[in-house]
Amino acid sequence: MKTKIINDEQLQIEELTINGKKLPTLIIKRSEEEFFRKAEKLLNKMIIQMHAKFEKNPEWEIQDFLVMIALQAIAETFTLEERNDTKPYDVKIQKMIDELDDYEKKYGIKMG
Repeated sequence: MKTKIINDEQLQIEELTINGKKLPTLIIKRSEEEFFRKAEKLLNKMIIQMHAKFEKNPEWEIQDFLVMIALQAIAETFTLEERNDTKPYDVKIQKMIDELDDYEKKYGIKMG
């Protein structure tokens, strides 16, 4: 993958290759470069695995493998989002902050 620095925050990726095909140039955040490098390797690996698993089905084309991979990635994203849902904790923390504020007002104590 060939990259070119655009500015302090952005890079231009000129050679991203998926399944042997060079993709159009992308502009990404510099902080995301490693993720794109890993994604390129993983996607190519997953295409090979899917092809090996479903090669007996002559109707399947590369687009079908990519759809399966995209479906798998999106499902994993939802799983991670659900696992990392902090909303219940945010509510509990806000309740504790409110209780501390009430305590400070009631007793004239400044805690922070």
